Amino acid sequence: MNTRKIMHAINMHTSGNRTARRAVWLLTIVAALLARPAAAQETTIRGSLAPGDKLLANGVLSDEHQVRVRAGTRLEVTLIKTAPLQAAVLLVSPASGVRQMGYEAKWTGERLVDLWTADITTTETITLIVSALAPPGRPGTSGDYTMVINAPGGGGSPAPAPAPRGGGSRPAPTASRTLRAGERVQGQLTATAPVLSDNSHYADYTYTARAGERITVTLASADFDAMLFVGAGSGLQDAVNDDDSGGGTNSRVEYTAPRAGPLTIRVNTLGPGETGAYTLALTSIGGGRTDGPQPRGPAPRVLRAGQRTQGELQNSDGRLADGSFYHDYTYTARRGERITVTLTSAAFDAFLHAGRPGAGTQLVNAVTDDDGAGGTNSRVRFVADRDGPVTIRVNTLTSGETGAYTLLLENVTRN
Repeated sequence: MNTRKIMHAINMHTSGNRTARRAVWLLTIVAALLARPAAAQETTIRGSLAPGDKLLANGVLSDEHQVRVRAGTRLEVTLIKTAPLQAAVLLVSPASGVRQMGYEAKWTGERLVDLWTADITTTETITLIVSALAPPGRPGTSGDYTMVINAPGGGGSPAPAPAPRGGGSRPAPTASRTLRAGERVQGQLTATAPVLSDNSHYADYTYTARAGERITVTLASADFDAMLFVGAGSGLQDAVNDDDSGGGTNSRVEYTAPRAGPLTIRVNTLGPGETGAYTLALTSIGGGRTDGPQPRGPAPRVLRAGQRTQGELQNSDGRLADGSFYHDYTYTARRGERITVTLTSAAFDAFLHAGRPGAGTQLVNAVTDDDGAGGTNSRVRFVADRDGPVTIRVNTLTSGETGAYTLLLENVTRN
């Protein structure tokens, strides 16, 4: 499951399930004595929630961490928060979506910590999301945290790290190979290929992306169960991973570059010791800023709550840097207001943006969607982080598409 699908699952979970929402966000913290034996295998992650971090559908700040887990084990996550931060942990599984975790508040020495647990039934790479309990600007919504993960047979974030070299017993990492947009390469993971900390073989490729560029990467193999990672820089920051979205045991990842520069694309296997031939393909599907001036369309049209608007993208309209046509609409929101916008078209594959207007054609704190409304239609849910205008951008997935569309803004909730 790619990031877009994971976040869609979180959107549905947090906006439509009252019982689960209450269990996650309104837990009553109870003090008890900590009596957990030392973990046999632990990973410690230090992070912070701060303005500018990714917002979930309910408008709260969040951090994501990827962790490899093994079937038949028990995952334990200890969250240690620096006052006044109040936060929770969500588990997102590629196999089953958002999962409810067990929760206990415990004392260790003079410190109150949160213990989150889950029984693992599938060997996979999951996403752990650390999230605030209220929208930004309210008390307890930002601060530092330490997350200690006990995942027997797995662990690691954002992806398994290359195994340490020692005594010549493990192959050393090799230099990344360059990958270009539109390229399809054939490769082979052999028994002499470098290994990660879980003893699975891997091969790294590098792609130079534009800021905001959207790419699709697919990994197919008839010899092993494919595992694919895509992230920024050599350390795979903000990594997205997938096991089986390419069909069968093949992998597919859609990724938006957070900044201009190199991306690491890691070919990997789900289990340790697997080898064999593979095919890796990368497609650029648009987006990304260039250094030159951006083409501008007409002034944004005003959109109101409950308004359904008919429009048509034409060859004379403004274009984005990827050559796709667009129309901008503006809606005046209040801080904390939640809106849902739906874009439908029978003429083109819809792509929808919502965010605060920035320089040129840039949108700040934008959310985007390709197919959240079913088929080739789009839907975004946006929470305004301040009073002022929100830009709703009607766009197409690929360049040069035109045609009629319907745009609807609804489900407006004001604080």
